[in-house]
Amino acid sequence: MKSALCAFDVFLGNPAVKRQLVPMIDRGQLPHALLIEGAGGLGKRTLARLTAKAVLCKSGGGRSCGICESCKKADKKVHPDIITVESTGGARSFHVDEIRKLKSQAYVLPNESEHKIFLLFNAHDMSVQAQNALLKLLEEPPGYGLFILTCESSGQMLETVRSRCMTLTLTEVSREETLRGAKQAGTKALEDEIDFAYGLLGGNIGRVIELLGDKEFAKAAKIAENIALSLAGDSEYELLKALGLLEKDKSKQQTVLNLLLRIIKNAVTAGASDKGQSGAAVKLAENRTVAELAALYTTAADYLPLYDYNPNNTLLLTALCSSLYQKI
Repeated sequence: MKSALCAFDVFLGNPAVKRQLVPMIDRGQLPHALLIEGAGGLGKRTLARLTAKAVLCKSGGGRSCGICESCKKADKKVHPDIITVESTGGARSFHVDEIRKLKSQAYVLPNESEHKIFLLFNAHDMSVQAQNALLKLLEEPPGYGLFILTCESSGQMLETVRSRCMTLTLTEVSREETLRGAKQAGTKALEDEIDFAYGLLGGNIGRVIELLGDKEFAKAAKIAENIALSLAGDSEYELLKALGLLEKDKSKQQTVLNLLLRIIKNAVTAGASDKGQSGAAVKLAENRTVAELAALYTTAADYLPLYDYNPNNTLLLTALCSSLYQKI
């Protein structure tokens, strides 16, 4: 009989989280509420679903066989004892009415299992009223209930809610695990393309796969790389030319700036000698001091909120170019 660990073999990285989680599943000692935190793309939903699958597996002892009817239904997302609730997107979009519906379901016995599992995705989008309503359920949960919440940061949740959950924090994975994850996802990208994505986004497998599969996102990444390379040089014209690629495509501008911030951060924290860094991060680390990089980061970050005011693209890009050039 395989242990529950086999259910998590496909979940790359985060060994400390798996070492904490798997024995509790095997012994049937999971707390009634888990809070999985981490940036988008790190696999919070995947881990939540794998946990639900292992708990409900019919092989016994909290083990996940992958072949019983329960596991098959969990894989197909049709298990009647796994209920998913999530926000529609945006702050406070997870309303109290959704929690009220969940509470009415929570005290109905499971359909075909010993447990009933509620997956609450994007819990950070819950309104205060929704969190307070959930708190009452977490304080007096049904014995068969398991609640798994996901959020970007546990700090976004009320302390009273956090205190009733066991928090699991997901982190980025290694370059090798990123390569493996991209191949598992069926991407047709070459290894150097995956390396480029890893150098830009780090070991965030979800975002790496998104970049590799989204032509528009990949274009934005290339533009960000070119801007960063121009910042490693001394030509204001080259910087203006790199930024000029955004003039006719406002939709990419915030994405490009966010990616540029990532490249600059990589240059500051890892430096030119760190294997796996993007070419632009290496060039920046070679040619700019930490103080200059910090100034570039702050300048680029200051321009991000300005896009909320629907500015004139040409004027904003020209001002951005001038501001960035003054820092090098």
